[in-house]
Amino acid sequence: MTQGNGGNGHGDASPGPVADNVRARRFELVDARGEVRAVLGTQADNGAPGFLVSDRAGRPRVALHVSPDDAPAFDLLDATGAPRVHVALGEDGAPVLTLFGATEKPAQALLTVSNEGAAHLRLAQADGHTRLFCSLQPDGTPYLSLMDGQGRPKLSCALPGGNPALLMLDTEGRPRAVMSVTREDGPQFAVLSDDGSLEWTSARPAAHARPTES
Repeated sequence: MTQGNGGNGHGDASPGPVADNVRARRFELVDARGEVRAVLGTQADNGAPGFLVSDRAGRPRVALHVSPDDAPAFDLLDATGAPRVHVALGEDGAPVLTLFGATEKPAQALLTVSNEGAAHLRLAQADGHTRLFCSLQPDGTPYLSLMDGQGRPKLSCALPGGNPALLMLDTEGRPRAVMSVTREDGPQFAVLSDDGSLEWTSARPAAHARPTES
């Protein structure tokens, strides 16, 4: 009696001939019911390779692929087929991790590290506008920026040279107020005019001591 697929008659695979080379455009992995659970193949229009893994209901849940621009990417999909986790390398080779919410227009969290050594985290609302951006510069300087509903920066803070600095901007994106603390001058507050010039500052010149009368 012939045993299918080199099996032992009980559905268990047994070693068989090993091919040195197999060439194909598509491979399908099926379960005991004959349902396709994984597909390895290339796209007909551009030849980009991809590997897709499905759940028991036949819904794609894991996707590994290389784009036509030779950028590798990895996606985790929810039960609706929407991506929830996306890991990729950009055209410049910088890694990018993106997390998506569960709605049709999900909020996003994006983490990347540039080739120059800077790390960036961006949080965006459902319409794609960034609301929070923070980064660590190559020299180790941390930076944080808060945006309004249109993605316009409103408040930024950083530690340049280890000194805390807070910058507030108006509706036009113009710097209008600055707070800082330095080792040399201590805490300071400054108000800027529309054109960015200094309008008022809390800094005051040191009072000169009067000579003692003899």
